[in-house]
Amino acid sequence: AGVRTIGDLARATPDALRRTLGEWGLAAARLARGEDVRDVEPFREAVSMSEENTFGSDVSDRATLEAAILTHAESVARRLRRSELRAHTIVLKLKLGRRVAAGPRGFPQLTRHATLSEASDDGEVLAQTARALLARAELAEPVRLIGVGATNLVPANPDQLGLFDLGGGRERRQRLNRALDVLAERYGSRAVRRAGQADIVHAAPSLALKKGSDLDLQK
Repeated sequence: AGVRTIGDLARATPDALRRTLGEWGLAAARLARGEDVRDVEPFREAVSMSEENTFGSDVSDRATLEAAILTHAESVARRLRRSELRAHTIVLKLKLGRRVAAGPRGFPQLTRHATLSEASDDGEVLAQTARALLARAELAEPVRLIGVGATNLVPANPDQLGLFDLGGGRERRQRLNRALDVLAERYGSRAVRRAGQADIVHAAPSLALKKGSDLDLQK
């Protein structure tokens, strides 16, 4: 049909398109002309959120790794609360400094998961879990990249307290988190931070959507 560009597709005659491409060609031509009557789906259900950073040089120091974990955990937790979600599963991603192949993917990558007894949107809970995963990894070599993720997401129920939260600790953390969220929205995420957070350059945070999405996975 002599179609090489979107413009060619938009200008092609229906007979030529039907003859060479069938009904699919007619539908593609309508899209090329901007004729689309399908409902717009501005958002699909998120299935995971994560954040990571690559260090300027490979890191072996445990305190530096844990500080980065806390920073990422707080950021992911803030996104969960903004989306009114909580996570049942926490993910720790590690990329080791030892190159084993050419290219940007030529470094060994480790991924560790832990499932919480209760879904959480608390950065301290996410950080504690990720730090435990780091300890279990028993690293024997430096780390190039570290990331924290949250998956197995469920809607948040702000009225539901933990069964064993008799001392009100979780309720106090929820009040603290709300206060931190307000300050972060007003003054930026670096305005007020928990002790021990690292001052790191974040990679673009990721948002994985429900299977079948045709949207970009980077938000």
